Amino acid sequence: QGGKALLSQPQTAIPAMREATSTLFSEKNFYTIYDKLTKSKKHTLRVKSGLEILDIDGEFEAHQEAINSPLAEKIPWVRASNRHMITGLNVLRAGMFDKFVQKNPDLSQAEYSAYAKFVNEYTGRGSLGFLEKSSHGLTNFLLAPRWVTSNWQTVVSERNAWVKGEDGKKTLKPKVLKAIVAEKAKFYTAWSALASAFAAIGWEVGDDPEDSDFMKFRKGDLVIDLTAGSAQTYRLIFLAAETALATRGMNELEHDADLTNVLKNYASYKFAPSVTVPLELTTGKNIIGQERAFLETVASMTTPIIIESAYHDIKEDADWGDINAAMALEAFGVGSQIYEQ
Repeated sequence: QGGKALLSQPQTAIPAMREATSTLFSEKNFYTIYDKLTKSKKHTLRVKSGLEILDIDGEFEAHQEAINSPLAEKIPWVRASNRHMITGLNVLRAGMFDKFVQKNPDLSQAEYSAYAKFVNEYTGRGSLGFLEKSSHGLTNFLLAPRWVTSNWQTVVSERNAWVKGEDGKKTLKPKVLKAIVAEKAKFYTAWSALASAFAAIGWEVGDDPEDSDFMKFRKGDLVIDLTAGSAQTYRLIFLAAETALATRGMNELEHDADLTNVLKNYASYKFAPSVTVPLELTTGKNIIGQERAFLETVASMTTPIIIESAYHDIKEDADWGDINAAMALEAFGVGSQIYEQ
C-alpha cells in the first residue's frame, strides 16, 4: 500500500520500511515505535485531521491493510506480518502528513483534514462513503475494500483540494492542491524513469491496456509491478477509453480484448477468503476455475502469500532464479508474479 510513496517520497518511505522491518521479530519494537508516534506532540493534529494511525490490538476492520482474521492473528508469523505492515504504514503516513504541516504551518483545520484524507488514500486506506458504517461487514465478503477503493480514489485525489468551509460551500485550496499534484507528479516521473531504465536493460514494459501486463515490467516469465497494485486500475481506465473509441469507429482493439471479461476477472480477485475458501473446498477449483487441491486450500488459510506463491511457482517448474527474485521483491512489498506471456 505504501509503494507509491516509495517512488514519490523515498526519503520518508525508506526509513518507514526500516522501522517496519525491526518489528518482524519483536513485539516490543512494535509498541516502542507505536508509542513514539502516538505520544508525539504532533499526534493531536494527526488524529484531529483524520490521519489513519492503526493499532494492531484494535478492531480487525480497522487494519484491513494486514491479514484480517482474529484466528490467523494467533499464528506467530501472521502477527509478525501484521506488525510489519501496520508499522510501515503508520510511520509513512505520519511522516508524509508531518512534512506537509511543517511546510504549511498556518493552514486551517479543514485543509489539514483534506491532506490527511489524501495521504490515507495514497497509502491504501480509502474512504467507503455511505458504506462506511458497514465497513466491518464488507470485509466478510470483499478482500480489503478500503485498499481497492483507494486505488480508484487516488486517480482523482485532486478532488480533496476542494474543501468545505464553515458556510457549507466548497472552495479550492491552492496549497493542498499543489501538494497533491506534486506528490502524484513525482510518482509518475519516477515510474517513467524506471520504465526507461528497465527497457534499456532488456525488460519489456507493458504499454498496451489490452494486455494484462499493462504498466508492468517483464523479463522472461518474471513480471513485476511497481505501481503498488494500481496497474489494474489504470488498465481498466485506459481499456475503457480504447473500447469507447473503438465503438465509435475512432480506434481499433488490436487483440479484441473484451472489457466485460477483464472487469469480471478483476472483480473475481476481490472476494474475501470467507467466500473463496468454501468455494474451493466444495468444488475443488478456485474462483477463476483453476484446479485447487483440498490441502492447498487449507494451507493457504495460514500460509504467508510469499510462501504460497513460491510453492505454486515450484510446482509449475518455474526458473529458480525467477523464484528467488520474486520472493526477494515480495519481501520488500513489490508485487511480482511468474507466468508465461
